[in-house]
Amino acid sequence: VKMWCDGGLITSGQISMQTTDDQILENVERSNIKMSEYRKMITFFHKENIPAVSDIMLGLPGQTFETCKKDLQFCFDHKVLAMIFATSVMPNAPMADESYKRKFQITVGSDGFVESTYSFTPDEYARMFDLCLAYKLFVKHGLLKYLLYFVQIEHGVRAMDVLERWLAVSAAKPDLYPISARIRRDLLDRDRSRGLKDWLSIVWTDEQAGFLFDSIDLFHAEMLELLEREYGVRLEGSDLEAVLLADREVMAKKGRELPTRVPVPHDVAGY
Repeated sequence: VKMWCDGGLITSGQISMQTTDDQILENVERSNIKMSEYRKMITFFHKENIPAVSDIMLGLPGQTFETCKKDLQFCFDHKVLAMIFATSVMPNAPMADESYKRKFQITVGSDGFVESTYSFTPDEYARMFDLCLAYKLFVKHGLLKYLLYFVQIEHGVRAMDVLERWLAVSAAKPDLYPISARIRRDLLDRDRSRGLKDWLSIVWTDEQAGFLFDSIDLFHAEMLELLEREYGVRLEGSDLEAVLLADREVMAKKGRELPTRVPVPHDVAGY
């Protein structure tokens, strides 16, 4: 991996994991490398400044909302980017066998994707799907990545707990969290056909996402209110300012020349 990265052939070190749950792995007849070896590889990638990524599957028999949340939290804790794929059933795959589908009560939609199994209903699958979308927006796209690390490290509030709560309150209290409610409505709750579902892709036009990029400070203020109201965590000071500035600067911006440098009041990269 290092040779290929140094040679410009790849840009990251990929470790296929699918899930950290032993029962799910047994159900799909897969096994992961030993966790000690996994952590050794992650440590090497971080030391060599090679981004580490790991495949995570959504919709495997035995999966639940909690196991999905646990997998995402594991990746977050180890600073590994989760590449999430929705499970589709290929005609020649073991999962397509009728006896296998009966054993694990697998239902497949007209689009070829798993909709439910013995361990999750269609509604529970939707909850897992939403959590994965929130992860991609907040962590992969960098919308609140460093704030989530800061709150978890300094205040013990786990990142995936925050995302789960954000999904709940943005739906239940749109008047209290209007920007969050609009993110859910305009950016996440979209038609996921034509290849957007298998990769859980998040796409938008400039017009659709302009409200967020043009009012990112208001959104940050809304998230700080949520953290204080839901978890009793009050954040202020130059350390918070540095973290939010980093979050703003890693977001994609049209027309910006890279690389660029932005001064911050604390060593965010070192932290």
